Amino acid sequence: MRHPKQKLEYLSTLPLSSWVLDIYNTMQKAQKRSFHVTEITRMVLANCPCRRNVETSEQTVTRTINDYCLDAEDFQGKPEKVIFRRVGPAMYEIVDSLTYADVIDKLHKITFSDQAHQRTWQSFCERAEKTNPGKWRQMSNSEKLSVFGKRINEPSWNQVLTMYQKLDDLVLQ
Repeated sequence: MRHPKQKLEYLSTLPLSSWVLDIYNTMQKAQKRSFHVTEITRMVLANCPCRRNVETSEQTVTRTINDYCLDAEDFQGKPEKVIFRRVGPAMYEIVDSLTYADVIDKLHKITFSDQAHQRTWQSFCERAEKTNPGKWRQMSNSEKLSVFGKRINEPSWNQVLTMYQKLDDLVLQ
């Protein structure tokens, strides 16, 4: 699936939080094709400061990859959303030609790195579902996030985000 460049622009501005996105981004930035899970874990921990539970990180990376892996050894059947391919024992690569938007479309759930964005996203989705349920249900994750990324900069939705940020600040004081 190919996405317009404008869509990617909005997607890249959103503070998404997902192990699979962190793994994908880390592998994409590296200059080689396949990686051992230990190497992937090390790179993700170095590139993503929020991922710091070193004791279980390699297990989490392995499980995340296997959930989206075409031929994971410990997975019965094929996953419905494939991002990775197993190329050897604990060795993986990204399935050919996937873009960031393609990976977002394969996510089971959209999660943001902060609660203000997460609550604004939930409110936005509820509103979109009520306003035009048929269209909203037919849209892919990347299309929904693209609309959200564009609208979050408009005054009305920016006010919602700002309100949630202020509430978070009050709670944390």
